Amino acid sequence: MNKKTAYRRIWQNGLHSTLGKTLSLAWVLIFLFGGCATYQKRIKPYISGQEQIVAFPLRQVMLISGQGLEDLNFTITSIEFMDLGGLIQATSPNTEATLQLNGIDRRMTRLRGEIFTKEGMRDIASEEKLFRRISDLLAQSNLPSLKDMTAEMILVHKTPQTDSRIVAYLAKGVVVTVKGNESGWSNVLLMSGETGYVLSSNLNPAPDETAMDIPEV
Repeated sequence: MNKKTAYRRIWQNGLHSTLGKTLSLAWVLIFLFGGCATYQKRIKPYISGQEQIVAFPLRQVMLISGQGLEDLNFTITSIEFMDLGGLIQATSPNTEATLQLNGIDRRMTRLRGEIFTKEGMRDIASEEKLFRRISDLLAQSNLPSLKDMTAEMILVHKTPQTDSRIVAYLAKGVVVTVKGNESGWSNVLLMSGETGYVLSSNLNPAPDETAMDIPEV
């Protein structure tokens, strides 16, 4: 039985009892009068799992999240900017972290983090530690510089032109899949499933010859 089915059955069974109706009404009142106040807090848990809503703009949360990862000794391997969101991927000796950020409105950002060990198991304690660090940094309002954070990373452009919008930054040494080549540019696949353009001179053949490797410099 999946969680959605289990939730539906619990909800329906509760509604058929007087106690269930009372509890349901209580939850509605709590949401209407208590939930609104909670929503005004600067950070709060959201739904389930390691996901939160943050009362800060998307770009600021992305930069602070990157700083939080670095503070916890992660190395950022990829930063991607999408129309209404972004992705950050980072690694450490034993774990890999992926942060997905979505802008809800001008001030609110949904932040979801997943941290995996090399065996593929999720380390919830590490996720909670990361969220606490991000929350602390947001409270301090110390915004890191994107230029400094990405100084050693490779630029990925929207189109094969140096003056086109930057959609991602990739760490040197990251393996990428090349979809095609165009006048000195390589069209590479990003984490989001979108593609962007990297100067072909920044790529070297990867050992397995199925992707291209951004060289260590």
